[in-house]
Amino acid sequence: MKFQSLSIKWQLLMICILLVTAPTVILGGCSYFIFKREIYKSVEEKLKTIMHDWQTTTDVYLQENTRVLKREEVLVKQRLSSVALDVKKMFELSYAQNSQKLSAEGLNSLLNKISKIKIGRGGNVFILDEHGNYLVRNYAVKKSENVWDLTDENGKFFMRDIINEVKNLQADNTYEAHYLFKKYPEDIPRVKLVIFSYFEPLKLIIGANNYYTDFKSYELEHILQEELKYKMAEQKIGASGYLWALNEKGEYVVSKDRLRDGENIWDSQDSNGRYFVQEIIAKAKTIRPQDTAIFYYSWKNLGEQKPSPKIAAFSYIPQWGWIIGASAYEKDFLEGLKKISFSIFFVCLIFIIVGSWIAYRFALFISEPIERLRKISVQAAEGNLDVEMEQITAATGEVGSLARSFNAMLINLKKKIKEIEDANEALLKSNNELKSARAQLLQSEKMASIGQLAAGVAHEINNPTGFVMNNLAVLKTYILNLNTIIKRYEEVEKTLKKLSPQELERTLQELLWLRSNLRIDYILSDLPKLIDESYEGTERIKRIVSSLKTFSHTQIEEKKKANINALIESSLDIAWNELKNKSDVVKNYGQLPEILCYPLDLSQTFLNIFVNAAQALDQKGTVTIKTFHKNDEIFIEISDTGCGIPEEILPHIFEPFFTTKPVGEGTGLGLSLAYNIIQKHSGKITVKSKVGQGTTFIIKLPIHEKAHAKAS
Repeated sequence: MKFQSLSIKWQLLMICILLVTAPTVILGGCSYFIFKREIYKSVEEKLKTIMHDWQTTTDVYLQENTRVLKREEVLVKQRLSSVALDVKKMFELSYAQNSQKLSAEGLNSLLNKISKIKIGRGGNVFILDEHGNYLVRNYAVKKSENVWDLTDENGKFFMRDIINEVKNLQADNTYEAHYLFKKYPEDIPRVKLVIFSYFEPLKLIIGANNYYTDFKSYELEHILQEELKYKMAEQKIGASGYLWALNEKGEYVVSKDRLRDGENIWDSQDSNGRYFVQEIIAKAKTIRPQDTAIFYYSWKNLGEQKPSPKIAAFSYIPQWGWIIGASAYEKDFLEGLKKISFSIFFVCLIFIIVGSWIAYRFALFISEPIERLRKISVQAAEGNLDVEMEQITAATGEVGSLARSFNAMLINLKKKIKEIEDANEALLKSNNELKSARAQLLQSEKMASIGQLAAGVAHEINNPTGFVMNNLAVLKTYILNLNTIIKRYEEVEKTLKKLSPQELERTLQELLWLRSNLRIDYILSDLPKLIDESYEGTERIKRIVSSLKTFSHTQIEEKKKANINALIESSLDIAWNELKNKSDVVKNYGQLPEILCYPLDLSQTFLNIFVNAAQALDQKGTVTIKTFHKNDEIFIEISDTGCGIPEEILPHIFEPFFTTKPVGEGTGLGLSLAYNIIQKHSGKITVKSKVGQGTTFIIKLPIHEKAHAKAS
């Protein structure tokens, strides 16, 4: 049921309810989404706060570990520096005792002693020559290995730089270096701390080294990390949230209840195929220290059937390569939103019910007098203008004012109806007179056209009449000759049996001479042609008379189907005498369907155009007629090679009584009537003309009957 078909009471009620319901629903929806947004915002802030607390806790552990590591590093440096200088002194003493010389045997013996030196748990002494060849390494004397081409992670030959720096040391100075080095058979290089000294006489580079992983503080770092992991595992967030930690490879450092520690989840995907763990790790590396980032994802723990939406706040601990996150399940913190949404729904429902009842009472108050006024207006519309309005006109407010205005309108309407009826009667009378005048005008134009063409038409009838009369005179002579020879044959027939052979021969010669002299053979051959010519002449007279009779018909014409080509031919018959001496008529007729039209009116149109074409030809020219149909339309193009129409006159040629002929030679109605006739057929007539080159009239007529129904 459409809204417009409802009564005004129900329309008002629906509008009022809509005005109550729509804002209520919008307000309720907005409230729900605002609460939801605030809950998410609150959870994000809470998770960030938790992460901030854990960043602080982690910083305490890192600071403690760093403090211990730095204190131990100072002690180790002192120890390594002392060892490097002691080894240098060993070379100096041996070198001095042997008179500034040292044999190969003595050197090997000294190198063996030095190789036995051990520093801490894993430190030792190594010796290189100035070309980077090992003399002592890993507690043994070696000469086959070389460090000259060793590079760091950036491709830099760091040992060359170290050797060059050490060679420049003065007196008992030392050189400190830190670099990554892989000790056989280890796979992973470790950071190495080395203190170098230089024994210049033998050009020996002495290095005392130790790995940072051998420091006692590294055991402390492991202890601190394990303590931190247990504390993180004990942290609970909401009903089922927890803390977790990953390393940069995507391996669990801390998992829920420590059940999945060490498991690699780098390739974990959500339901959309997103590698969210890789995204978390990549994003964590981009955030600044002490900052946190928020991430939404779906996660499935051990024993769960399907993943659940989660929100996590995480930060990055670059010293350990950890990504620490505090996460909570959406279902936990959205539980309170269900209660809020129910309260919002209940309040909105109450508001809609109360508002709808108020809207109903308001709709009744407004609609009842309007409904009474509507019923009265229906009666007035049915013609009963003497309706009772007192009850409504007594009402106050806009409805009462409207009723009083309506009552005044009914009174005025009665007067106007009487005036309209009188005017309508006069209009009908004028319309009938106008139709009669139009018919008379059209008939006058027809008669004017016939009068204008009368001499030519008479001439056209006179020509066939003349040769028909001549043929009748010749036919009379032919009949006399035939009667003469027939009578002679009858006489011979009566005396044929009495004649002798000589008389019979003589009679036969006489008949032959008579037949030849009377041209009987010619007469017999010429008679059919004579009759055909006479028949053609009478048909020509009949066609011209029929066209004139049809064209001058005065009764109101009804629409009927006709062929346009035939109507053009009929009009040409009437206008032929005007055209034949002035122009050659070229016909290019297309195959046209019959259309529903007023044939006499269209014939009048074509005749007027033909007459205008004949009058435009000052000397021998050409009139071309072309017909065709395209896209459900018939096109008629009538062109002449006459004088043409000036450009300033062209817009006025279809105006009534407009003519360029001298007074008394034209009515100025021919083309105006043609224009109106084509308009009546829902068609279009246009003209193209150029002075000195000719004129073309283009007529378009629709083919389908439905196009004419509108014009009828």
